[in-house]
Amino acid sequence: MLAPGLWFGYEYLQNGPWFIETFIRYQIRLFSTPDAGHGGIPGYHVFVLLLGCFPASIFAISALRRSQIEGERGRDFRWWMAILFWVVLILFSIVKSKIVHYSSLAYFPITYLGATTLFRYVSAARPLPKGIVWGLGIAGLVISFFAIAAAIAGNNIELIKPLLAKDPFALANLEAEVRWTGGR
Repeated sequence: MLAPGLWFGYEYLQNGPWFIETFIRYQIRLFSTPDAGHGGIPGYHVFVLLLGCFPASIFAISALRRSQIEGERGRDFRWWMAILFWVVLILFSIVKSKIVHYSSLAYFPITYLGATTLFRYVSAARPLPKGIVWGLGIAGLVISFFAIAAAIAGNNIELIKPLLAKDPFALANLEAEVRWTGGR
């Protein structure tokens, strides 16, 4: 409370209430409406984190369910990482604006929790459970599909243009000259 209080206090003394009121109104708008056309599907950040932090996200799922670390300090840190993950995921799932970097604060807990799971299996020389193996395979196939689809779409821009007919900005971006090497 002290740090924001000092910052808001200083700002109020320098510029009056204008900035603070504008800042709060902007935060409410971000929370309640899709800002600048950045709406999204329910579960948007789940997909972003699951596929964007692959393969750590698959390993992290196991660590979110139960403590895997011995010792009080390890359990406490794992607990705080799980709390940070859930707060970020829940908060930005509620927020109406869906932008990829909103959930980026969850990258660290995901990679930490994923590493603890992987370490547990590697150090014990135990095979990975079938759920993790299947998760790695399915997420890997989804990522591969989108990577291949992006390369095909990049080589066939004319097929994409009708889908973006109502967005002049997107259409103008498709006019950029890009040399795609995949698929040819």
